[in-house]
Amino acid sequence: GYLLIIMGISAIAIIVERILSLRKERSELSKLNKIITEKLEAKDYRSALEESRKFKGVAARVFFDLLNKNSDKKAVLKLKLEESAAIEVPHLWKNLNVLSIIVSIAPLLGLLGTVLGMLQSFEQIEILSQLASGGYGPGVVAGGIKKALVTTILGLMVAIPVNVAYSYLMGMVEKITLEMESISYD
Repeated sequence: GYLLIIMGISAIAIIVERILSLRKERSELSKLNKIITEKLEAKDYRSALEESRKFKGVAARVFFDLLNKNSDKKAVLKLKLEESAAIEVPHLWKNLNVLSIIVSIAPLLGLLGTVLGMLQSFEQIEILSQLASGGYGPGVVAGGIKKALVTTILGLMVAIPVNVAYSYLMGMVEKITLEMESISYD
């Protein structure tokens, strides 16, 4: 139970950090796209390069590398874009693997708690039935079953919202990546 609570708290911290970080990244990407598009349309390449340097996000680093390449050949630029994106885009996925692990492990830990609780209940039934020559009440089993249900509930309470958040964050990362690709190829 305590491990599940710790995992839940860790997941909440990661989810909040990733949502804030990815929203900031997406906002910066929109601003950067607008500024760089204006500069490139005006054929002010040096200014576009300087503007991309002012931003701190993944997209800014990719665009800076791309603008800094100094080539008019599309094949060279495409290769540079792919190279920069391969280096920078994994930063968007930061800690999402931890959420994936929590989603996978939390229900298993809940199930483990259920099995342990049931085992405890049956041990108590066995001991008391031996002591009382087969006479026991339902209160004997209640403690173990309660423990089993609590850990199952905790496991599901961690796994369900973390799974939803993980899927949402994966979608955000994919949108940012696609938007960067779309802007870059224009």
